[in-house]
Amino acid sequence: ALRALGFSSWSIARSLLVEAVLIAAAGALVGLALGRMLLTGASVSLAMSAFELRADAVAVLVAFGAALLIAFLGVIPAAIRVIRLPIATALVED
Repeated sequence: ALRALGFSSWSIARSLLVEAVLIAAAGALVGLALGRMLLTGASVSLAMSAFELRADAVAVLVAFGAALLIAFLGVIPAAIRVIRLPIATALVED
């Protein structure tokens, strides 16, 4: 329907990508904050020893980057569909 209003298919695809990455970033921040709170002071006992669980900066950056990458890769099929979809078909599907 946005293409009928004059938006190009590329601008709609870019909008989908930005929206997906922003939502993934917000979700990743909430998840990382919850993980940090749950890991504080936690330890795992294995056999005769115990290990403290910690989330260092590298683990946090890798998790955040993975969340953004998964969101980006997940929205690519939808963006391709938007680019290929004719305006008339898009209006009928609404």
